[in-house]
Amino acid sequence: MLQLLYNLGVRIYGLGVYLASLWIKKAYLWKQGRKQWREILKTQQQKVHQAIWFHAASSGEFEQAKPIIQWLKNQYPHQNILVTFFSPSGYELCKNYALVDFITYLPSDTPQNANDFLDIVQPKMAIFIKYEFWLNFLFAIRKKKIPCLLISGIFRKNSPFFQGVLKKLYQKALNSYTHIFVQNQESYENLKPYCELSKITLAGDTRFDRVIEICENWEAIKEIESYLPAKPIFMFGSSWPADELWAKKLYNLLPNWNFVLVPHEISELHNQQLRSLFPDAIFYSDIVKNAQTKPKRVLVIDKMGWLSRLYHYADAVWIGGGFGVGIHNTLEAAVYGKPIFFGPNYHKFHEAYGLIKVGAAVPVKTDKDIPYIIQFLSHQKQYKQSGDAAKNYVYSKQGATKKITHWIQNFLIQS
Repeated sequence: MLQLLYNLGVRIYGLGVYLASLWIKKAYLWKQGRKQWREILKTQQQKVHQAIWFHAASSGEFEQAKPIIQWLKNQYPHQNILVTFFSPSGYELCKNYALVDFITYLPSDTPQNANDFLDIVQPKMAIFIKYEFWLNFLFAIRKKKIPCLLISGIFRKNSPFFQGVLKKLYQKALNSYTHIFVQNQESYENLKPYCELSKITLAGDTRFDRVIEICENWEAIKEIESYLPAKPIFMFGSSWPADELWAKKLYNLLPNWNFVLVPHEISELHNQQLRSLFPDAIFYSDIVKNAQTKPKRVLVIDKMGWLSRLYHYADAVWIGGGFGVGIHNTLEAAVYGKPIFFGPNYHKFHEAYGLIKVGAAVPVKTDKDIPYIIQFLSHQKQYKQSGDAAKNYVYSKQGATKKITHWIQNFLIQS
């Protein structure tokens, strides 16, 4: 009965996306990306057969997979690697990642789709990232005895595994995992009553290893260096309109600071909104059209794919999303030793709590916080100490990749 209810939910969701695709581009891409997926996989047999299969919701979760993928390609260069995404934004941003043999969308989670997908690919191992729990795929994986890992897993008390109508079904799905690597002690404690302890490892988050690698192999972005405003630079990364309104407030109150905005979503409409907020700003798209463009106090980077490297140029960083669905990746900025600000919706991110605790991050709720922000950024020694705390925090948390790859290596040797 529970599985019938879950399957009904999956089909209703699919119908909802289909209807939304008539006017929403993201839903249209979601629908189109899953067309004729069986035929596509069959034509890619040389790349997907017996692959180690990674599944990520979107680009953020894929960042957590990258350290494992890089290790695999270094140790086993001839091993096929397949990656599937749930989200069109993840697929579109990552579809050309060079170390993966094939990248596609995950088919809708119906029993038939799960069985057909696994029969075509016959994966050597399945690796899910963080909190992608597709029950029909998990049940099929268990039935076909495919080794399955969850890495950088998060299990909160309000997870569907522990509350809600379908919790018994979700708990049953835990038996599909060969091993679960969790990010934090809370997840470990929440899982203990439902899993054999030998199947759970408190490994940490591979994102720490990933951002350290990016930082230590940093490459300059020469296309924008000569157009950056003078220091100090306050950078707004993955900004949404609500964050950009804060940028405008602080722009008027911090005359000695210059601003770089890197919007989360890029469109002509959003650019128009930013031009209204900052009439004197220059945009990267302006620079492309006219290389003689002169630096100004505000630079908008309306180009995807640079953010993790752009943070290097900042003196302080505002992470976007905190006045919406949740903050974006704080670690990409913290690893460079940058003090961090973000909005109030950070409670799902344990690293945000860690950064606040060590004095590396400042949560912002209302205009009442403005005097503190002004005071904080007016004292170079203070914000540099905060930045040092950010970097030390990131480096203190590295090591998850080694724990996970050690398990994978032992499995591959024995298989």
